[in-house]
Amino acid sequence: MSQIDFPQGEDEFFPLHIGAKEADMASAIIIGRVVVISLALAGCVSKAPPRVVGTPPANKVWARADGVRMSSNPALMRQGQADLAQCRALANVGVQDGQYDLKILNGCMTSRGYVERDI
Repeated sequence: MSQIDFPQGEDEFFPLHIGAKEADMASAIIIGRVVVISLALAGCVSKAPPRVVGTPPANKVWARADGVRMSSNPALMRQGQADLAQCRALANVGVQDGQYDLKILNGCMTSRGYVERDI
């Protein structure tokens, strides 16, 4: 096998000379940055918003956002009761019976066209 002789002094093929120690240091810095960025991103994703658990206020009712009274229309009353039951089932996951994640309950009912009103 023949050996390639590089000229002494300036190396025209590899103008940047770094030793093993500097290469290890550069690798450690890059790995450190990747780890820090990964942990920061994982922290953003894994933090769930705080839950607001409780019972719905007794002095509030759900009403249709379009203002149509459900009490005068049996079909709308049934639909409202079904929507509330489905939203309560969604909001009851992982909490005690009779308690609800109020953010989920309110978001679900709002998405179905209801607003919370005072009695």
